[in-house]
Amino acid sequence: IVNLSTRGIVSTGDDVLIAGFVISGTAPKKLLILASGLNLSRLGVTGEIGRPRLTLVQNVNGVNVTLATNSDWQTNAAEITPLVTQVGAQHFAASTDPAHGDAGVVVTLPAGVYTVVVSPDASSANQDGVGLIELYDVTPTDGSRLVNISSRGRIETGARQMIVGVVVNGSGHERLMVRAVGPGLERLGVTRFLANPSQTIFRNVGG
Repeated sequence: IVNLSTRGIVSTGDDVLIAGFVISGTAPKKLLILASGLNLSRLGVTGEIGRPRLTLVQNVNGVNVTLATNSDWQTNAAEITPLVTQVGAQHFAASTDPAHGDAGVVVTLPAGVYTVVVSPDASSANQDGVGLIELYDVTPTDGSRLVNISSRGRIETGARQMIVGVVVNGSGHERLMVRAVGPGLERLGVTRFLANPSQTIFRNVGG
């Protein structure tokens, strides 16, 4: 698994878009993490979040520790741009408008459990819209790997449904378990859970 992504509603409070991921192995894993707002409009998505804020968090002994945060990828452009080309991600456009933009960070992480939270930046043109989280494995042959992604967000219909993407690399097959959880969230303290979720798996073949 070399790329994981989640597209969904980015809003405030309990309606931030959350993506959790697990790194397994002994070697540190270098990741490119992107959060798209402006770039989604360039790809034909309407109702996108104006400017997302990306925050990378790790739970350490029950305490959430912020490892990185960004709401303007251009502050890290010298590091991000060549990696975007390397992993085949969509290039971001530069923006001078504080109300519209994209976010991104490059991190090297040891094995563990991590969370990416995407919320509207304070300067965003709107505080509720569609956003995209992307995680790219920059060092896929380092002996460690991405083994799990979990996405939590508000589920609606049409352009505001949740979409999770995964890229499997290599010549063999990868066995995956894919599940959509609604009522099971209640025991975790989530009150506005989806009563009866439905999931459909697609494969992109030749576009």
